[in-house]
Parts: sequence; structure tokens; C-alpha cells
Amino acid sequence: MTKGSDEGVHIVGVGKTPYETGTDRPVLRVLTQAVVAGSVLYIRDVLKESRHLAHQNIASVQDDDFGSVRVQGVALEFSNTPSEVRLSGRALGADDAEVFKHLLGLTAVQFQAIGQEVII
Repeated sequence: MTKGSDEGVHIVGVGKTPYETGTDRPVLRVLTQAVVAGSVLYIRDVLKESRHLAHQNIASVQDDDFGSVRVQGVALEFSNTPSEVRLSGRALGADDAEVFKHLLGLTAVQFQAIGQEVII
């Protein structure tokens, strides 16, 4: 958030979230006069804000166990290095063959041997 922003700051001790009550705005206006202050948004609030959706701060990806899930998007994007979230996370060991055989150069026999020894 930029200095002077006044949406959704969390005030400790308030029963409901300030985003729901609107009680944060006067306090945040006072705070931003003397210090850099900004909002604390709950994830349910982030999902509602069009600027976060437009910047793809939350991405939808397919997960093998849960179907379509929402995950945090890429924090910074640069014009010459575009980025995207493709996976939610893979099962433990799902990429072992790729890493050990193709990147580390193990043969199929070597890979099978370390698999049988429960090294990987």
C-alpha cells in the first residue's frame, strides 16, 4: 500500500475486522501523517479486490489432489522475463527421475539402484 491508503488496516482489539466495520479509516489517516502505514488485508479481502485480480496476485492452477486451487501469484514481473504459476506443487518424488537421470546424468540402472536402497 502507498502512504495515505486507508482501506482495511487491522486494529488490534477490535471484534470484527476493520474492513467490515470501517473503524480503521480515521486511525489510519492519523497514522499516515507521521509514519508510513498501510492496510493489512485478509485473504478474503484480497480475493475481492480487482487490482489484485488484474495483476494476477492470485492464480488458479490445477492440483492433482484438489482440482483447481488458488495460489499466490508471482510477486514481481519484468517485461523481458514474463512469468506464470503453472503448478500448485507436485507429489514428493514426482520429479526424481528427471533430476537424477537428466540433470545429474545417472543411468537407469544407477537410478533404480538408489531407489531400491531408499536413498531417494
